[in-house]
Amino acid sequence: MVSPILAVITVVFVGIALFVSQQSLEIIVETPASVETVKTEVPKEEPKAVEAPKEPKTTTPTIETKPAPPPPLPSPEYPDGFEGTLTNITKYSTKITGSGTITQNNEIIQTGNANNEVIWNILYTTQKIDFTKDFTIEVDVDLTGSVSHGDAMAIIGVEDVELVMAGKKPNAGYCELSTGGHGNIIRMESSGMQQTTVSTTKGKIKLAFEAANSKLSCSFDGQTVSETQVPKSGQFTAALRSGLHEIIPAYGHETENPTSGSLTVKYDNLNIAK
Repeated sequence: MVSPILAVITVVFVGIALFVSQQSLEIIVETPASVETVKTEVPKEEPKAVEAPKEPKTTTPTIETKPAPPPPLPSPEYPDGFEGTLTNITKYSTKITGSGTITQNNEIIQTGNANNEVIWNILYTTQKIDFTKDFTIEVDVDLTGSVSHGDAMAIIGVEDVELVMAGKKPNAGYCELSTGGHGNIIRMESSGMQQTTVSTTKGKIKLAFEAANSKLSCSFDGQTVSETQVPKSGQFTAALRSGLHEIIPAYGHETENPTSGSLTVKYDNLNIAK
């Protein structure tokens, strides 16, 4: 037989167990809310348009511009001072007959040493002279010479190109300064043996033509000799000559013969006005 105390204890434990069991059924087991994964959406970059490569910029440097100086005035062909030691072959040509020389050293220097011969030194322009119009040719001249007979001479003239190239004496259109058997004189072709005495052989000599008056004049040392010269057509050049020869009248004309002697003629500051 079960003791009353044991029975009571058993009843108590059974009651407690039933109570606990009932409570456990009533407990709502709350599970934590599902944690939603928060997705952080990274904004997508819009595709960029591919730009064509840009050409490198060329920067033009800024240059300070100054007005250009005016061009130099063209130097006139004449007067010509014959500067330097080289003759301008675009302006002049030369012709030598006999034992003569032509050089330049800030002036034109013509020399000759004749031994029974005729000498002609000729410097002439490539520019042609119109013998139908007025012109003036002038130049500084310095003549020294010594001859056994005949004359040493300096001549400026407007001459026929063919006669120049032939090395012959001028036939017209010239002004002659001579020293020798006739003393110091100036003369022109048509004046023949008529001459005008001058006191020096150094100075400015001038040949001038007046077409309207058919007059050609030779001036030096304050003296002037003139002749009638009608305008004429042809190929003419301005010439600076020196020569050694003897002039002999023959039937009213001049002829030239050999001589012996020496001369030096210097020309400078040639001016040709047309």
